[in-house]
Amino acid sequence: MKTLACKDMADGSTCPFVAEGMTDEEVMSKMTEHVKAMHKEDYDKMMSQMSMDEMKAMMKSKMKEM
Repeated sequence: MKTLACKDMADGSTCPFVAEGMTDEEVMSKMTEHVKAMHKEDYDKMMSQMSMDEMKAMMKSKMKEM
């Protein structure tokens, strides 16, 4: 099982959401959907500053193996 906490994605975030899945792709997909739905302004700002490949690399670097 892999996990990625929303609060680990942005400095100062206190969001309790944690994406869970068996693969990197599953976790990244769940996190992306969460951020688009719940933090649209932050998502738009982040995506204007980095490519999707950079975003995926950042998510992978913060993912934890349970």
